[in-house]
Amino acid sequence: RGGGSSHRAELIDTLVTMVVEGDHDTDAAEALAGLTSGQHDGSDSARAEGVHQLLATITPAATVEQRLSIVQALGDLPGDAAHEALTRLAADPDPRVAGTARHLGH
Repeated sequence: RGGGSSHRAELIDTLVTMVVEGDHDTDAAEALAGLTSGQHDGSDSARAEGVHQLLATITPAATVEQRLSIVQALGDLPGDAAHEALTRLAADPDPRVAGTARHLGH
């Protein structure tokens, strides 16, 4: 595993944390979208799916504000995993989270 891959993984982890914690979450979500869009080889696609899955796994324990940030970040990300996470979040007990997920998932 090369240094570039390790640095990129650390950057993705940092951006996901920023989204969840609400620390410049809009900027972090846009950066994540940039890192995960337009990928052409298998490793980049796998990395993009990993980001989606990481965001999706955080949501069950997250506060309403965190879930809203996550939904908004997922709406910017390409791929089936992001769409599936938005579909799940459309059933969120909080109407703001559910409505935003429904809107972004279509």
